[in-house]
Amino acid sequence: MDQICAIIPLLIVITSFIYSLISKFSFYFFLSLGMIIASLTSEYIKKIVPRKEVFLRPTNQPCKCKYYITKCKNIKEVGFPSTHAFMMTFFAIMVYMYHKKINLQVTISLIITLIIIIQRYTSLCHNSLQIIAGTLLGSIFGILYYNFILI
Repeated sequence: MDQICAIIPLLIVITSFIYSLISKFSFYFFLSLGMIIASLTSEYIKKIVPRKEVFLRPTNQPCKCKYYITKCKNIKEVGFPSTHAFMMTFFAIMVYMYHKKINLQVTISLIITLIIIIQRYTSLCHNSLQIIAGTLLGSIFGILYYNFILI
């Protein structure tokens, strides 16, 4: 389950981009582009935050946090904000903003987002502050991106 949840944001980016090429529907291109920008923004923030304990990944039980089916990286590295929470919340916000109502697509995107966020916490990849920060940043970025880039 950890490995599947770890690659879902990447799969969404790839499938959205491919679908945008096939369908010529620009929303999916901008969705994939926005998720890439969200990921890069999160990684940049991780490089500039101080290496204080609250910003570091939990290390209570090493090797429960897996990235993209590679070696475990649950070591003393910065995990603030959670990139997965950032990207997936951005994704859910974009789907909601596009549909402007709660429907099946929005519900599925919210469920997938919640599953991934919970998995990142229960696998000790992030503490609650890192998850909350990623979720808030993803929400803010999603709303701004949709209103200023797509409209």
